[in-house]
Amino acid sequence: MDLPTSNTWLTNLHPPVMPPEPSLWPPAPGWWLLAVLLSGLVLIWAVRSWRLWRRDGYRRAALKELGRIRFQLRSDEHRTQALRALPQLLRRTALAASRQSGAADAPTVQPQSLSGSDWWGWLDRHWPEGRFSAGSGERLHRLAYASEAALDELSESLVSELCDRVEGWIRQHRRPELMPC
Repeated sequence: MDLPTSNTWLTNLHPPVMPPEPSLWPPAPGWWLLAVLLSGLVLIWAVRSWRLWRRDGYRRAALKELGRIRFQLRSDEHRTQALRALPQLLRRTALAASRQSGAADAPTVQPQSLSGSDWWGWLDRHWPEGRFSAGSGERLHRLAYASEAALDELSESLVSELCDRVEGWIRQHRRPELMPC
């Protein structure tokens, strides 16, 4: 058999039929499963984040109030009032935290029933740094009842340190976890 010398037989061939590109939709069952798992994880994360944000509303309010107090401390006419408000803010924040948490130790140790060294010890136990019962933190309790002359004598660095301690406690104090829904 003689083969043709020209390519005429190749020109009569049809081009190969290619299968269609694989479709991306609908995805395989594994992708559906992954989508459901990821959606569930995102939903769980969103609910937990919302609950934490809502639960820590008292912290945001206390930090806002502390910002107002710090602003008033710059003014000579409002300085005394702001210094007296500092320990009150700390007490109100602790009360809000203990009321909201539904703490297991709530029936035995309520912050509103504590005073003096018991109060400062309670603050220390609920803050990892625990620096209220010693150092400049113990001066905080004197702010509420000190004379105006004694408040005027406080140095700016001491007042700033007290404000930093109050802010540190508000931001970092430990609370018992809420019961899951």
